[in-house]
Parts: sequence; C-alpha cells; structure tokens
Amino acid sequence: MRVYPCQHYRDCPVRALCSPRRDGRRIELSPQSSAWLRQRAKRQDPVQQALLRRRKAIVEPVFATLKQAMGFRRWTVRGLENVRTQWALICTACNLKKLHKHWVASPIAAAANSRPPVSTSSLPGRCRRGRFIRPQTPTRNPCSPTPLRRPEWMPASPPTRISTQQAIQQLRAEV
Repeated sequence: MRVYPCQHYRDCPVRALCSPRRDGRRIELSPQSSAWLRQRAKRQDPVQQALLRRRKAIVEPVFATLKQAMGFRRWTVRGLENVRTQWALICTACNLKKLHKHWVASPIAAAANSRPPVSTSSLPGRCRRGRFIRPQTPTRNPCSPTPLRRPEWMPASPPTRISTQQAIQQLRAEV
C-alpha cells in the first residue's frame, strides 16, 4: 500500500474543503489499483458491456444450478487431483442434465409419446381373462413394426461393473 500525504496542507487556503483531518489529506493506493482502473475502463466500453451481459446469461446460471439445485457448495475431497476428479464428475452431471432436456424434447421422443395406445391383450406377460400368459422372448417390439436391433452406439456385450476406485484410476489415466 502506497500512501501519498498532502505536502502543503498547512499553507493551503481551502484546506477545510479538502479534508477534515489534522495532518491533511492522504491518498492510499493499493498494488491492485491499476487492475481496478483497467476493469472500470472495460466496463465503460460498450463492447465489453455486451460481453458482460452475455456472461450473465451463459455462465452464471450454470454456477447457480450447481450451488442451488445440485447442492454443491464446497469440495468434499482433499488434494488437487481429487478436486479435479470431483469437478469432472460435477461437470459431467451438469452436462447430462442439459442433454436430458434435449433428449426429452427430441422429435423421436415426441413421436414415441404420440403413438396410439396399444391394447394390453396383445402384450406378452399380461393377464387376460384371469389367466397369466407367460412372456415370450420378444423378437420385435410390440409397439413398433420394426424388429429389435441393438443401436450402433451400444456395445455388443454389457458393460462390466467396476468399483469407484477403479473408475477414478481410469479417469486419472485418461487425463
């Protein structure tokens, strides 16, 4: 902190207007004062004001969701690597939450919800007139005329279950 005292306080004819202090007016400048002045100048620029308005709409709601809706207010682990892993998991959860909105609103989901209701008597495994019919291995989806196929993105074999420690080790290996 730099302090600049008034040099001519005793001889000044308008010293009462300048400062009520006995030893005169003092100006204190911190090491960050140049950064504060640059930031003030940025906020006066119309281009920078537009960027700041966009930031409010793009970035800030994400942090608000993390804090308020997802309850993330502090790190629950110690160490930089663990914090990075926890942040990656939180970002993944936030991204999946956003993707879920798009998946639900997709035309495919809308088409699936707009199908006419299917008669329960034609579905396997349902009770018909008090008798339970054994479900057969489906060769096709009863609600769709196309045969069941594995999506291209789905692996051919089911995923293996791994422990949390193994998952963390895999994440560390990828980074």
